[in-house]
Amino acid sequence: MFDFLPECCSTSPESATWPLSSADDGDNTGLGLWGFEPSIGTTVYLDKTKTWSASTLASFEFNGDKRGTKTHVGDLLTLEGGLGRKFLKGAAKAGLVYYGQ
Repeated sequence: MFDFLPECCSTSPESATWPLSSADDGDNTGLGLWGFEPSIGTTVYLDKTKTWSASTLASFEFNGDKRGTKTHVGDLLTLEGGLGRKFLKGAAKAGLVYYGQ
């Protein structure tokens, strides 16, 4: 039934933030905290001709304490993706997207 599922691709990017300034130095050029954001995502083709596809990307942002304050910035889960269809032999695509935190 799902013999087309190997026809998918995935990604796993990461990002990080560095404390380039503190909250009390009057310089608003950085976030003033350490952060790390691992992500994982995939696209699955829902038919053998790859006309229909569904994708999702999940990112979880871990944040540290803001330098120079007693503030801890919360951690954040972000989900985004969509469902799409190719038209005109792949020259055009249309679909629905979602984004949530």
